[in-house]
Amino acid sequence: FDDAPLTPYKDVREVIKEDLGGYPEDIFASFEEEPIASASLAQVHVARDKITGKKLAVKVQHRGLRETSKGDVLALCCAVTAVETLFEGFTWGWMRDEIAPQLHKELD
Repeated sequence: FDDAPLTPYKDVREVIKEDLGGYPEDIFASFEEEPIASASLAQVHVARDKITGKKLAVKVQHRGLRETSKGDVLALCCAVTAVETLFEGFTWGWMRDEIAPQLHKELD
């Protein structure tokens, strides 16, 4: 896990309820509380499908990510625009133009 954030299980349960309409124990035959992996945007838990019994990898976004990412995108856009204005030849505007409209789609 190194320095990747870990979302507490109580928050994982709430994120799943918000996104899927029920708690893990209601949706899956089993759901492991301890994630098998974690990264900056989400963590992965092992679960079993209620109908087929198949083993699943369930990716759960870290709580609050959608809300905080809006401020991060705004800060990025402002910083890139300011630097472009101040420094001739600064060509990172593509990053702002690529990330700003796409990030919310990635987080959905």
